Amino acid sequence: MNFTNNPRCLIFLLLFPFLSIHGKSYPGSCADSKNGIYKMHSRDGSLHTIIRNNNLQTETSGRTANVIQSNIQWTSDCSFYLYNRCLLRGSDSLNFDFVYDTLYNVITEANNSWETITSTYHDSTFVTNYFKLDTTKMYTDLQDMEQFKEYKGGQSSGTFSTYNYVISCVQHPVDKSKYLMAFEEALLVGATTKYKLLDYIFCTLDSNLRIATVNCRYDDLYDKEVVALYYSNNKKGEAIIIKSWRFSKAALKIVELPVQEVKYKESDKYLIIWDEQILEKE
Repeated sequence: MNFTNNPRCLIFLLLFPFLSIHGKSYPGSCADSKNGIYKMHSRDGSLHTIIRNNNLQTETSGRTANVIQSNIQWTSDCSFYLYNRCLLRGSDSLNFDFVYDTLYNVITEANNSWETITSTYHDSTFVTNYFKLDTTKMYTDLQDMEQFKEYKGGQSSGTFSTYNYVISCVQHPVDKSKYLMAFEEALLVGATTKYKLLDYIFCTLDSNLRIATVNCRYDDLYDKEVVALYYSNNKKGEAIIIKSWRFSKAALKIVELPVQEVKYKESDKYLIIWDEQILEKE
């Protein structure tokens, strides 16, 4: 579809000189901005993956798995329109009129790590940071990484601490007392999930020591970021916490916690804890 033949885009074409005057703070070069893979945090805290391929942009929502595709019309090296917005997968919660309208964008800052984009839609203007992804450091299976090759074939489990961050636990296939715990960022790229390693630790457990990766309590509130090593003789009673950590989405690291502030009951393992309960703590 030709951009200039779309009557719904004419209002933005008429406004283009005004928008260009107010968007002249271009960086030195946007040469690498027309192609690449980016991540962007939305207002609800979820992570979106954006694939830009010169004249086409595909955005995957980390929260809903919606896939949205838009055409791109570049008006300069550092400014472009997004138009012909099309939902490829999932359900659309945006206002109906947005589907048929156009978003004007100016790249106000660009470097090797991120872009800052100022976007205008009707009377609204908002600023978003797009962080470039180094796809050479992403993988589809943690156990295929060189530093974890001895864990390949081990039993593994994982849980999402938020929409986009994963706690993985892998048992060594030969020495059953050895465990790898990894903190990963999960990204939906189209229909494929890829991961980026944020941090990891190794643990050695005796025959009675266990790992809790879900439904631990910190400061008496259920907390999806907390992992603990524990002993328990009573599923309904409080376990004895030996060691505990926070897989922190704020620090993007694994941080050790004081064991006296962490609690866990084995009977809580399969509880469904809604995010609202976690957010009350924050």
